[in-house]
Amino acid sequence: MTATPPGTIVLLASTAYDGHQLTDQRLARALAADAEVLYVDPPVPVFGLGKRGPVPPHRRRVDGLTVLSPRMLPWGRRRGLAVLTAVWLGVLVRVAARHARRPAVLVTAAHPLTLRFLRSWRSELLLKDDYVAGAALINGAGARIARHRRALLAQVDEVAVVSPVLADAAAAMGARTAVHVLPPGCDVDAGRADVADLLAGVPTPRAVFIGMVSDRIDFDVLEAACAAGVTVVAVGRQQPTFSLQDRWSALVDRGALRPLGERSPEVVAALVRACDVGLVPYTQSDFNRASFPLKLLEYLAAGLPVVASDLPAVRWLAAPHVHRTTGPDDVAAALRAALADARDPATAEECTAFAAEHTWARRARRHAQLLAG
Repeated sequence: MTATPPGTIVLLASTAYDGHQLTDQRLARALAADAEVLYVDPPVPVFGLGKRGPVPPHRRRVDGLTVLSPRMLPWGRRRGLAVLTAVWLGVLVRVAARHARRPAVLVTAAHPLTLRFLRSWRSELLLKDDYVAGAALINGAGARIARHRRALLAQVDEVAVVSPVLADAAAAMGARTAVHVLPPGCDVDAGRADVADLLAGVPTPRAVFIGMVSDRIDFDVLEAACAAGVTVVAVGRQQPTFSLQDRWSALVDRGALRPLGERSPEVVAALVRACDVGLVPYTQSDFNRASFPLKLLEYLAAGLPVVASDLPAVRWLAAPHVHRTTGPDDVAAALRAALADARDPATAEECTAFAAEHTWARRARRHAQLLAG
C-alpha cells in the first residue's frame, strides 16, 4: 500500500528564507507545488533585528509557502542558552503547525532538543555539508556539531545526503536507517534576464564561476584558468575570511578576472547562459570532498560544458561534458576540451537533457516520498 504523502512539510532550515538562495529555499519552493510548506528560519537575536523588547514570531506568506522567522535571546546559541533556544523553537514550531494536516518535518539544521518536540511527526534529516570536517568555516566546535549530528541521526525516520562521502559519514556516525544520496537540483528554464550591460566589454571566450568567494577555492586552478586564454566572470559575494585577496586583486587588475558581485538568481542564471564554460575550482579539503557543488548542475542546466576539480561528487554524478582536473597543470587542456565542446551545437542540448533529470521538482518529489514513508 502506498503511504499517504504529508499534507504539511515543516522545513527546519539552515539559511534564512530571504538570504542567499541555496538548497533550502529552492527545495522548499519545489515542495510547495504539492504540499503546504512551513519554512522555519534559523532563530536570530531579538535585539539583532533593531527592535526593542520581546517580539512575537513573524509569520508571513511568500512564494506559495509560509515563512516563520523566530526570535531568540541575545547570544542564544552559546552553551546553556542554546538549550533554551532549542526548547523555545520546538514549542514555536509545534504551535505554528497546530492545525497542520498530516505534518512531517524535513531538517537541514536543528538542535536535537527541537526535534523532540516534533517526535510524533515523520522526519527526515538532509545533510548538505560535512560541518564536522569544516567546523572552522562556520566558527563552530567540531565536537559539538558531531554530537548533535549523532543525536539527530538517532531520532529521524529517514536520512538523505548530497554526496556519497556524506553517506559514508552518516553511516559511520550511527544512522539507524538507509542513507539516500539526493544531491541538489536545478532549473533548466532559468536565466532569461537581460545581462548585456553587465557583460559589456568582457572578452570572450568566458568561463564563469558562481558562488561564494572563499578559501574553499583552489586558487592555483583559478589562476591557471585565467592564464589559459579565457576571461573568468565571477558572480557571488566574498566571504569576510577570504585570505587570498592580494592574488584575487592581481587577477582583477590584469583584466583576466571580472567580479560582478552578488546578483539575483535570475540574473545569475542569465550570466551563466551568456558564458562558454562553467568552473568548479575547489580544493581537495575534507569539507569540499563531502560537498556537492550546487553550481555544477546549474552550469549543465544552462547548456554549458564544465571544468571541475576531481571531487567525489563530480565523479559520482557522471555528467556529460564535465572535464575533471587534478590541479593547475591540466587546467589548460581541460579548458581547451570544454571550449571545443561549447562550439558543438549538440553539447548544450546534451547538457540540458542531463540536467532535466535532476530538477528541483524531481528532488522535491523524492523527498516527499521519504517523508510519506
